[in-house]
Amino acid sequence: MLINLLLTCMVGVFPILWLWDFGKRLGLKAGAECPKGDGISTKTELQAQGKTELLLFAKVFGLALLFRLLLYVLGGFLFCVYAEGADYTLRDYLSCWNRWDGPHYLDIAQKGYANCIEDGQHLFLVFFPLYPWLIRFLGLLGGDLQLCGMILSTVAYAVGAGFFYLTISEEYNPEVAEKSIVLLSISPFAFFFGAVMTEGLFFCLLSTAFFCIRRHKWWMVGLLGLLCALCRAQGVIVLGVGAVEFLVSHPPVTYLREKRGRAFLRELFAKASFLLLIPVGNLVYLWINYRVEGDPFRFVFYQKDHWHLGPTFFTNTIREISSYLFRPETSVSLKACIWLPEFLLFFLTFAALYY
Repeated sequence: MLINLLLTCMVGVFPILWLWDFGKRLGLKAGAECPKGDGISTKTELQAQGKTELLLFAKVFGLALLFRLLLYVLGGFLFCVYAEGADYTLRDYLSCWNRWDGPHYLDIAQKGYANCIEDGQHLFLVFFPLYPWLIRFLGLLGGDLQLCGMILSTVAYAVGAGFFYLTISEEYNPEVAEKSIVLLSISPFAFFFGAVMTEGLFFCLLSTAFFCIRRHKWWMVGLLGLLCALCRAQGVIVLGVGAVEFLVSHPPVTYLREKRGRAFLRELFAKASFLLLIPVGNLVYLWINYRVEGDPFRFVFYQKDHWHLGPTFFTNTIREISSYLFRPETSVSLKACIWLPEFLLFFLTFAALYY
């Protein structure tokens, strides 16, 4: 088992190194910084900035998409190796990317929340609606829902990688942006970006929202923040980040000192008011709960009663992860894919933060 694991890691390193070198040849490390929006005064400069950003986005998008496709090919190869001659189909391979919460999202996409019942309860109200809605939409265009979910996650990850690179490149520099996107893409849980899960879509929406926040595209921030809130509970953080950016770029103390209070209010209503769209996503989710069970906060009960989720001290989380990791009946795949990386990352993250 250890030899197979080492062989798998070695085989997986080659596409990563090749993509890194390919990115250098495309110019991602050529030192051409993504131009900032401040100080641009002419139409020609704006057009040049847009073309440069579009080219960088296209390069990163293409590399990210190619990287995910290579991982799918590598996964198929390893699936054949570990199948040990057993009969299998493409459906069997695709099922490897549709595990854990994946089937629940597909059930919601196919049946809707009201018709997804287990043990006489709507246990799947805990899952946010945007991802299954988009899968259902793609399914209406034709195609298998499971494949639609994988395509959605993969393309969303590639789009998110492009905006992630542009934002980090502007905030720091292209070197930091490249290292960030590479480390994110090869992190232990990066396989979720290509699975039937919300990680790829949420990464896409969050990266794009942050890019728009830095460019002060407030109506886009409001719309993207609304979609983030429809995708995951944490999506509402876009509201806080957007508010901070607005107050930094429009400091109320400065406006008051210069006796321009009315000008600040005009900016507040004309721009920051779009941020109020973000909580609408949360309200839609609460409305779904109310429509299905008559209680807008019914998901809180299911999270605690069935899924055993809730606030707790971090040592309790470590204790629970350890129990799954060292439990004999836990499958090897779950130990290798979930519990061991989670256990190690707790301590590695503390060490990194201390450093």
